[in-house]
This record gives sequence, structure tokens and C-alpha cells, in this order.
Amino acid sequence: MAEAKFRIEPLTKDNYDTWRLHAEALLVKCDGWQYVSGTLIKPEQNGMNALAIKSWEIGDQKAKADLILSISSTELKQIKNCKTSREIWLKLEEIYQSKGPARKATMLKKLTRTKLKDGDDVKEHLDNFFDIVDKLNEMDIEVNDDLLSILLLDSLPDVFDNFRCAIESRDDLPKPDALRIKIIEEFQARGNKKEDEISSALLARPNFIGKANKARNFEENVAQDRTKLVCLRCKKPGHRAAVCRAPRPVFENDSVETAGIITELALHNSENNTVIQDPKQWCLDSGATSHMTSDIANFENLKETNKPLGLANNQTTVITGVGEIKLTTRNGDSHVLKNSLHVPDLKVNLMSVAKIVDAGGKVLFEPNEATVLNSKNEVMHVAKRRGDLYFIQSAHFAEDNSNSKIMLWHKRLGHVNEATLKEMMSKKTVFGLNFNLNEHLGICEICVKGKQTQTTFATTEDNRTKDLLEIVYTDICGPMRVKSKGGSVYFMTFIDDKSRWCEIYFLKKKSEALDAFKRYKAYAENFTGKKIKFLQSDNGLEYCNQEFDEYLQNCGIRHRLTVPYTPQQNGVAERKNRTLLNTARCLLIQ
Repeated sequence: MAEAKFRIEPLTKDNYDTWRLHAEALLVKCDGWQYVSGTLIKPEQNGMNALAIKSWEIGDQKAKADLILSISSTELKQIKNCKTSREIWLKLEEIYQSKGPARKATMLKKLTRTKLKDGDDVKEHLDNFFDIVDKLNEMDIEVNDDLLSILLLDSLPDVFDNFRCAIESRDDLPKPDALRIKIIEEFQARGNKKEDEISSALLARPNFIGKANKARNFEENVAQDRTKLVCLRCKKPGHRAAVCRAPRPVFENDSVETAGIITELALHNSENNTVIQDPKQWCLDSGATSHMTSDIANFENLKETNKPLGLANNQTTVITGVGEIKLTTRNGDSHVLKNSLHVPDLKVNLMSVAKIVDAGGKVLFEPNEATVLNSKNEVMHVAKRRGDLYFIQSAHFAEDNSNSKIMLWHKRLGHVNEATLKEMMSKKTVFGLNFNLNEHLGICEICVKGKQTQTTFATTEDNRTKDLLEIVYTDICGPMRVKSKGGSVYFMTFIDDKSRWCEIYFLKKKSEALDAFKRYKAYAENFTGKKIKFLQSDNGLEYCNQEFDEYLQNCGIRHRLTVPYTPQQNGVAERKNRTLLNTARCLLIQ
């Protein structure tokens, strides 16, 4: 608080517990805790103590200032009438750490109702559980260890039933801290087991099939002692689950997606391989619970995920994304396959018959073809039979425009978007730029691969400043895996808020940030005739250090910092980083 390197997250209505720990530590560091805690009281008023009283008041005001500077502006109203640092501390404790019956009841209810949902982070759940226990202890409510262990076991989802039964069947329950460790170990063991189970699959690439071959080889090597082998699927001796021919069991977890497809696809004969390798081919699959594809370019949008996918041979693979796919129907209209799955290990695109029916459509199978109808009984697709499978030839990809002039200039200029490209053409801002303004860019596969993002930045009202250099946004990006020709692994941007003009400086290490800012300041102020008034950055140590702070103070520049872990507050700089990285990534892919 007293120095830039000791900044802490400001107090809000939600973070009092962590703020209190940080504030106490930093007050001790800055010699202010003795005033706040009340261990150093103000000397009595008399003629002999005037100097001591003055010294105490100065120290107390410093501690008070440290506290105020660590409180967010929205919470300052709570302590506006406090005169000393001790009064501020007690007032905040009274407001945010109430020990009344209502708070006790709330925390006890929260402890009993805290539940871990299947798929959530176990470590985060345990941290929240014991955080509530700590808060109850602060309110002089101590929960019995056995009761805590029972509540902790009860907070686990149904998939932990076997683990829960094993613990509860013991003569003595483990202590809460010991149980916490056992739960983490059980969670990690389940994760490792799930990874091991991802083996050969009917629709998997060769690395999956290789695992199945290894299982068969293993069985052959131990053929002389088959009585020791017990199948985990059918429970019969003499073989392993990887080669078991028993009927496929029903999945117990309804949340696990499944894909069913005829075994012919796994045979890898030349005829089927020709069909499978075409990304426009979609196979009608009555066993698939969702539409799914291995080609990321098929998606209009995609949200990352990580879920298991059950395959027809009772093995599993991984779903890495969920999104929408737009397909063109037989008459030229388009329709969207919602909640489609991205499964990189699939060898063919699957269109779920069940999902088509759920959407009000129909699928009519005939000996040589199948017809997909919408809810109005209009024909959307016709699937031709090849062998034992029905394939749709979909036209959801744009026609090949890779050799058009607008696509050529799109690639030359770092995969810039179509609107900007046409603006540059109409205003003749780039010498030699030449293409027909009526041309459309269409889908660029490189942009799809190079510019995919998980979420977008939130849009806000445009409140740009009125003068140049009034606010300058800055950020550092890196380190990059490969050094530049000059040995740099970072780049640093400076963006003027009014003009949005960006200057880029390459750095070999983050400690060069201040030198880069000095160079930018000299250039920008000389070029514009204006002075930089505000510099906005995140809380990185390359910006928050004594040398940088002193330089800004000497130049009369105010330093605006974002809230920690909130890059959206520095969105101008962050978005520029994304644009630069998208351009570089696309050029590297190209």
C-alpha cells in the first residue's frame, strides 16, 4: 500500500476475508498495524506530551491513508465519518464480519447445502467448504470433526458413492483434513483411469486402433494362462474387455454422449476411405445422440469443452467443443445443426437421426437412399446408400474462391477482414490494391484456424477522449516460443485513446518496458505537440515498480491500473494484441 510493489486487491463487498489478511500483513510491513490494532494508543493530553501526541497522530494518519487507498471507491462511504485508523478497522469488521445469529445461521445452512456437481473442480469445492468452516470458527462456532467429515462426504456427487461407502464403513472416520487429501487422491485416480480408458474406437484415427492391437497382442502373449484373465465387461474368464464380443451395455450416465456406427467404417478399405476423407460427407447415424464432426472448419461458432464420448465398441474418446453448423438444403435454403459436437478422432461426420426427429423432422429409409424431411415435410437432404451406410452430400462450404483477387489481397495484407479491405480499396489507401468491390471474401479456412476464440470482449459505449495523448493504453504480450531475428520474445504496444494509433516496440525482456515507454513518450509528444496525461496498464511488475512510478510522477503522468485478473478493463490494448497475434498466426499458417 505504501509502495507500488505492495498494492493489494481493493476491498469490495465480496472479498473482505482475503482483503483483511492482505491488509494486516501490509500494515505490519509498513509499521501501521500497531495503530490499527490498538496496541499503540494515543498519549494523554498534557503539556509534556505534545511531541509524542504529534508523532502518534502522524503515524495514525499514515495507517489511515494506507487503509483508505486499499478500499474500492464504492465502499468508501462506509468509513467516511471515521477519524482514526482503528475506527476504520473496527467499522469494516462490524459491517463485513458480523457475528450475529443471522450470519451464523446463513453460514451453517451454506455448509450443509454445499454440493459438488459432477464435472466441477473438486479442489475448488474443497476450498469453498473449508473456507466456510474457517468463517464459522471466527464466529466461535466449532463443528465436531466427525460431523464435518460426514458433511464433506455428503457434499460429493453420486459418482463417489463407492468411495463414500468405503469411508463410512470404517470403525473411525478420518479427520476432515485427512479426508480432504483422500478425496483429492480419489479424484486424481479417477482422472487417470478415464485417460487410460480412451483406447481403440471404431471411428478413431490409427493411434486409437493401435491401442486395441496392443490389447490383442497382450492377450496372445498370456494365452498360456488365460484362466487368470477376467473380462471387465461381461465378467467371464478367458479374455479381456478390449476384445469382448458381448452386447454393448447401456451407459449409466445420461450426460455421456454416444455415437453408434456400423463396423464397416473401421475396416479401412479403399472404398470407404475415399468416402470418409471428404469433409462434406455426412453419414446418417441412428445411434448418435448428437450431430458431430471432426472438422473444426464446419462450425459457425464453437465453445470449448472437454467431455467423454461413448463409441459403439464401449470405448470412449473426447468431445473438445460444442457449436452450431450451418448446412445448405437441397433447394438452396440453409438450416442450423444446433449443439453439434467437435470430436477430433472421428473419421466421418455424423448426423444424428434422433436429433432430426426431436426437431420435428423425419428420416425415411429406402433400399438405395434415405430422405431427410423438415417439420413441414419439405425435403432437406437426400442420402445415397454406399455399402451399408447412407451418406449426404452437403453443400455447406462456400464455393472455392481461393484464387479470387479479393482473397489474394486478403492473404497479402495479413488476413484483414472484408469490410476493412473494401474500405482500403475505395479510399485507395494502399498503392496497387486492385479487385472488384462486388466480390465477396467467403470463408477463409486459415482465418477459421488462426482466429478462433473462446469468448468475445464485451462491447461498451464509445467514450473516447477529445484530445491526443490524453490516455495511452499499454500492454506487453509474450513470451513467444520462438525468438525474433533480433532476439526479442515480447512486444509492447502503446495506443492513443483518441486516434487509436498504435506503436509497437520489441523487447528481449520485460525489464526493458520503461526504456520503451521513454522512447514512445519522446516520439509521440514531439510528433503531436501534446503531453501524455494518463497511462493505463495492468498490474504487471514491469509497470508497477518504484523506478516506473518515480518516472511517471516526475513527468506528471497519472498511472491508471486495472483491477487484477480483469483484462477487460484494458480492452483496447488486449484487443490490439489479439489482432496482431491473429495476423501473425494466419501468415504463419499460410
